[in-house]
Amino acid sequence: MELAAPRQSMRQFRRKDDAEIFRCARHSLQLFVYGGKMTGTMRGSWTDERLDDFAAHADRRFDLLERRMEEGFDRIDSRFDRIDSRFERIDSRFERIDSRFERIDDRLDAVQRTMAHGVIALSTAIVIGFGGIFGLLAAQL
Repeated sequence: MELAAPRQSMRQFRRKDDAEIFRCARHSLQLFVYGGKMTGTMRGSWTDERLDDFAAHADRRFDLLERRMEEGFDRIDSRFDRIDSRFERIDSRFERIDSRFERIDDRLDAVQRTMAHGVIALSTAIVIGFGGIFGLLAAQL
């Protein structure tokens, strides 16, 4: 007896599921027929005047959208103009920095020339000094 009860309950579930499927199928068939009726009545109710009104309304909406887009693009263009002016200021700053670096390069070149001249002068003095020492030693001998 314990085995019969589960089988009976399974049958009940199957019957409920089948009934649900048939009910859904019936409703979808009714909606299909109803949708066909709606299409026919809608086509009959769409007069040329209503279509013209709809077209005018759609045109107004697209004109509004176009105007809003143009305003947005104008705002973006003004932002880019401000950014361009900022880049121009940055470019002028970099030019000033470049001129400063050129002056520093000139100073370093001057220091390098001075050091080279000093090394040449010291080397000449050392060579002359050694020559004088050798000359004195040679005179003494």
